[in-house]
Amino acid sequence: FLGLPGLIQTMVLNERREPLEIYGPVGTPSLLTRFLTLGYYSLSFPVKLYELKGGEKIDFGDYTVCTMEAEHNVPSLSYCLKEKDMPRIDGDKARKLGLNSRILEKLRKKGEISYNGRKIKIEDVSNGIRIGRKIVYSGDTKPMEKIKSRTMMPPEVLAYLKSTCAKKIPIIPPDEKALCHKTY
Repeated sequence: FLGLPGLIQTMVLNERREPLEIYGPVGTPSLLTRFLTLGYYSLSFPVKLYELKGGEKIDFGDYTVCTMEAEHNVPSLSYCLKEKDMPRIDGDKARKLGLNSRILEKLRKKGEISYNGRKIKIEDVSNGIRIGRKIVYSGDTKPMEKIKSRTMMPPEVLAYLKSTCAKKIPIIPPDEKALCHKTY
């Protein structure tokens, strides 16, 4: 979290105007409020701070974020970002109807559109369901057996920042796509 004040100041220097939402573990709003009032900070956009606990699930429309308490000596969370399942587009069917990716995305969101004077339903171009992708991130934490829970596993990407290397972490199977960061 120490990089957030600098990142936010860079956003100010780049003239950001849109609101920024920051979600973090218990204590995040208090800590960041203190950081943002130090020195010469002058925000050009609203910052909304949210405090999360382990076991929460937040719906952001196209994806959800689930939290799990991480084992650390300070409040810390592991996060699972899960894209929602969606219709799998059949490229041949879409090409026959002359649909480009922008139109297909609109169709995926609405389920039915009018295009070139014709009503097209998602069923007209889909071929089953594409299971949403999953990314799991766990910051600097002790090895946790509970990260193998159904909520968190199996991800397409597992970013597990740990003070030992991945081959020494028994909870990460060798076939998982894991990123590991060594801290000293």
